[in-house]
Amino acid sequence: MENKPKCSLILTTYNNVSYLECSLNSILKQDQLPDEIIVADDGSKKDTEEFITNFNKKCPVPVVHVWHSDEGFQLSKIRNRAIKQAQHPYIIQTDGDLFFHKRFIKDHIKFARKGYFTRGGRTLLNDSDTQKTITSNTLHLETSKVGKIASYYSIPLLRDLFCLLSLPK
Repeated sequence: MENKPKCSLILTTYNNVSYLECSLNSILKQDQLPDEIIVADDGSKKDTEEFITNFNKKCPVPVVHVWHSDEGFQLSKIRNRAIKQAQHPYIIQTDGDLFFHKRFIKDHIKFARKGYFTRGGRTLLNDSDTQKTITSNTLHLETSKVGKIASYYSIPLLRDLFCLLSLPK
């Protein structure tokens, strides 16, 4: 898009502050930050709210906590409430237990087109790498043990080629 849209990033979470912390810290390392972050909380305990309040103090963009009481798995309901709160027209929805590549937001914005959606893949870490990542808050990979390793690597030339071939004319 010639005029890059402003972006709201929605992360879903439920009672796992350590995963949410890794996820949000990886957002801080983005080449391009979203214009706001909305944490769609499906009924977490008080520690999640406290963490988000403290994280918001160090985050250069607003962090909004959208919460409802825990009434079982209500992911769609809290996601819809978060969408209603979004202040920007381009919305990226993802989960709060993911660690993002530094160009995640920038690439989304680059390929945004009205009337289309963008999706991406993920790389699943093994238990050992997951625990190392959570403990150190830095991504750790033993590539020989990672499923879908092609999803981990970012090859801009191939990505751009495939994306441009699929764009509307």
